[in-house]
Amino acid sequence: MRFLLALALLCMPQLLFAQSSDDASPSANTAKRELVGFGWLFTDDLIGDDHDRWQTSSLNLSWVLARGWNGELPEAIGDVIEIRAYTQMISPEDLVNPSPTDRQYAGILSLGAYTHFQRQKAQYTLGAELVAVGPQTGVDNLQTEFHKLIGSTPPSQAVLDDQIPNNFYPTAVAEIGREWDWGRSARIRPFASVRAGDETLARVGFDLTIGQVGRSELLVRDKITGQRYRTMRSGPKGVSGIFGLDAAYVADSAYIPNSGSVSLKHERYRARLGLNWEARHGTLFYGVTYLSEEFNQQPEAQVVGSLNFKISF
Repeated sequence: MRFLLALALLCMPQLLFAQSSDDASPSANTAKRELVGFGWLFTDDLIGDDHDRWQTSSLNLSWVLARGWNGELPEAIGDVIEIRAYTQMISPEDLVNPSPTDRQYAGILSLGAYTHFQRQKAQYTLGAELVAVGPQTGVDNLQTEFHKLIGSTPPSQAVLDDQIPNNFYPTAVAEIGREWDWGRSARIRPFASVRAGDETLARVGFDLTIGQVGRSELLVRDKITGQRYRTMRSGPKGVSGIFGLDAAYVADSAYIPNSGSVSLKHERYRARLGLNWEARHGTLFYGVTYLSEEFNQQPEAQVVGSLNFKISF
């Protein structure tokens, strides 16, 4: 499973300096799927509330393949396929001497496939992931080496010895949403989603966008923050603001096991703000997300930041 991390690193030059995909859409009569988009999103609490704890870091990479993409989701299941890889780190608040009532460290890698389509103006996402957890992923080694590189304190051996153990979780994901225009520049999209596998939960919420950046593009939702990130660069230039709220009921979580010293908090809430900026030779997204407590012993909520940028030539 460590190939996912290597894949992420190999893709960084393409990710930052890839050519514009404005003219990448295949014709409507093309039967073969073609690569029409690539997107990424990096999330870290150090660019949020400036701490290193709990939902501390993640990186998403998405490749979109489609038949005859024309700026709208097709009706056929499978005409648009997203391949997504992500890595995620979860840690206790103190990386050296954690409290006995804090959550365990977890290193996570996942590879999944999703199809995006619409029926009668309702937008659907159906997907499946294989989620790998534990020391087998090598995520703990990555964080240790990175902390040493920047002169920060790495996780102690006691923390790593007590991390969530090796396992694999086949996971299913589904979302339904519908978008309504509010005037000339605003649109709101209520949604509902479910996840079953590494975590089992149901969620409802909405996203409000003011501005045209991202319109007629495929936006995909980050698992941790709920931020919807761009996989294409074919819409209007300018600035868009994003605001979202959602609430979830969590039945169980592999990252907060029943046998541990902490107990799962079944209700979760997220609130997010973001700004998309699109210019001739570059794009930038920065967002902040409030994440409510995920276990009953967690003393407070946290705020994480999310970042995406691209330079085109």
